[in-house]
Amino acid sequence: MCDEEDIDLLRAWSAGDLRAGDRLIRRHNTTVRRYFNNKVPPGAAPELIQETFLQCARSLHNDRQEASFQSFFLSIARSVLIHYYRTHKRRGLYDVR
Repeated sequence: MCDEEDIDLLRAWSAGDLRAGDRLIRRHNTTVRRYFNNKVPPGAAPELIQETFLQCARSLHNDRQEASFQSFFLSIARSVLIHYYRTHKRRGLYDVR
């Protein structure tokens, strides 16, 4: 996968091109699904995956420096996961030990 192509897809999606968004999601869905499926209950993964793609689109203009697109994308997934853990720990729904 070409990082520049992913970035172009992300830009196009952020500008309203739904086909570009679909392509980007198809390219990275398996990776992010595996990431969450190993860390949260199965029912929680779809919402976290969706939130990751949403945050990715919102973070388009952040300075990515020299990170690969996949590193950028998985760092967003990690932030979404940490937020999930913190929220569920506060509610007493998840034991983070």
